[in-house]
Amino acid sequence: MDKSELRKIKWIKGGFRALAKGGEGAIRVEAIAREIGVTKGGFYWDFKDLNDFKTAMLDFYQAVGTQSIINNSEKFQNPKDALLFIVGEAIKEPDDELGGTKVELAIREWASRNEEARIRIQFIDNLRIETLKSIFQATGMKQFDAERNAQILYSAYIGFTNLRLVNPSLDGASLREFTLSLLEES
Repeated sequence: MDKSELRKIKWIKGGFRALAKGGEGAIRVEAIAREIGVTKGGFYWDFKDLNDFKTAMLDFYQAVGTQSIINNSEKFQNPKDALLFIVGEAIKEPDDELGGTKVELAIREWASRNEEARIRIQFIDNLRIETLKSIFQATGMKQFDAERNAQILYSAYIGFTNLRLVNPSLDGASLREFTLSLLEES
């Protein structure tokens, strides 16, 4: 990765920390520059404006938080292993560089108030659910059951991310066990 990409990622991570701390309104160039220890002017080397920056944040979230996990899950020959890999990635302790446990809820809050974010998060949610459905079907599950189980498992994941905010001792083992129980249905 070249220096300009590393610089962009530093800004984006700062943007997610700001989002997690104070919502969309906290995504401000000057505050993020101060937090990451650079000048405000450096922002414009990498981003046209604040809207361009927010789009880059959503691109990063989709690439790192969804697409790379899906791509890595496709390396597994056994669909059960692929599904457990995805769940394992989902229950990992969130990276503090990206806002920690508060970031998922903050992203959804942002999406509830911002049309671009809403459309992107809706796309990401649908992609994640479709991936889970496809994996469930690859285990031999019927389409209706696979779709239902994908939606239920994803909803459980969203619930887990919210519960972890107030109960950080949750380790996600129950979500993994729940996943296994859904697989036993097929």
